Amino acid sequence: MVATQMIQAIEPFKQEKAVPPNLEWNREFICTNDSKLRFRVKSSEPLSISIIADRLYQAAKEGNKAGIVREDMILTLDCIEPEFEGIVRIKKQGTYWFVLKNRSNKEVNMELVFAKAQ
Repeated sequence: MVATQMIQAIEPFKQEKAVPPNLEWNREFICTNDSKLRFRVKSSEPLSISIIADRLYQAAKEGNKAGIVREDMILTLDCIEPEFEGIVRIKKQGTYWFVLKNRSNKEVNMELVFAKAQ
């Protein structure tokens, strides 16, 4: 089941999930206008953090290399610290995804918090 959270909420969205070794946690959200998004990710092990547009998510899921467009990659980084906090600007309305990949050989509990930046 995929849940959707509007980032315009005043209260931040918060979710935790156990992520198996070397697998991803993909979390969908919707942006209805040009917005700045504040987010925080916690993990006891190294991880990769990406924020991508739905078009890129669907192309990657289907193995459609021609459908991968650079402008759909909002953010991608590797993180070895136990916590990462950032702000990104999302210019177009639409569906987006947090893609959090556990880069360790252990199951880890990750926490994702995000909301519209003030």
